Amino acid sequence: MPYINKDGVATVLMINEGQGTSAFYERDQLERDGAAFTGNVYIDHPGRNEEADRPERSLRDLVGPIVGTPVFDENGREGPGLYGQCRVATHWRPFVEELGPAVSIRAGGTAVVKVKEGKRVRVAEKFNPGAGFDFVTRAGRGGKLVPLLEAAQGKVDTFMESQAFLESDDSHSLETRFLEWAETPKQEDSMELQEALDRITTLEGENVTLTEAAAAKESETAQLREALALRDAREIITSKLAETKLHPMSVTRLTEQLVSGVKLTEAGALDQPGLEVAIEEATTGELGYLEGLGLTPGIRGQGAPAEDADELKAIEALRTRQVERYLKEGMSQERADAAANAFMERG
Repeated sequence: MPYINKDGVATVLMINEGQGTSAFYERDQLERDGAAFTGNVYIDHPGRNEEADRPERSLRDLVGPIVGTPVFDENGREGPGLYGQCRVATHWRPFVEELGPAVSIRAGGTAVVKVKEGKRVRVAEKFNPGAGFDFVTRAGRGGKLVPLLEAAQGKVDTFMESQAFLESDDSHSLETRFLEWAETPKQEDSMELQEALDRITTLEGENVTLTEAAAAKESETAQLREALALRDAREIITSKLAETKLHPMSVTRLTEQLVSGVKLTEAGALDQPGLEVAIEEATTGELGYLEGLGLTPGIRGQGAPAEDADELKAIEALRTRQVERYLKEGMSQERADAAANAFMERG
């Protein structure tokens, strides 16, 4: 049954008087608040999570805008109620025509408590501006699409033009023949529906492609941001350690250790304050470790005794071998360093 006219506009009974899911709706309130419906029409009401995560709704579910101002019609095609119109997007028209979905309003507002038929119930007092309605599987309060009279008349005219005079055919009345004719799929209707379905499939494919491309671009951007942060971290570490009294071998080892432990913020930027604290702790720990071994390395470039330098190199080489052995045994870098330190302290 056709619902959408040649301009792509559908007429709906939005709501009528009576008890709905959320409140009781009175006639005078419906007559007064039709102008509040200035929003859009969507497929399905949003769930609780969607209302919180995307209050503006999804573009994929948008059917189209409400056209004109809804009015209360005492003599409406589907009985007294608040009637409105909406423009249906081209790719949704086959869906709406095929399923003829129910209608349910989506509105904020205020309510009061009244007694109806001996029961205290919530009664809608007013709708806030920006209200709309959705196409749903089950109407909230009488909402439905209104079939087109002119389209039905057009079908009758087409049928009458196609029929020959059958004066002696008493087995099939004109009404019976019309019903048989109307239920027979027309080739042009099937072609239009298939074209619409093909178009929807194409749009869905394009949307998936764009989504995948956006995800790939976001991943690539995150990787580049991380690489830049690590580069900056290495420069900061090198600069800070260059100011210490540590031997170059210690500097090299601490640099790699600190770079591997660099942390980024949620935005993917370098956590520089945290890095500077880590550098300070690593430097202090290394100096304390060397002093515990009885070694006080001189300031680089100011002539540390050759024998101290040779001894430091030998100790550092021994420690490096211990770390490598522990790593081969399956320890993490952090545990291997700690075990090697303990080994050197035991002497």
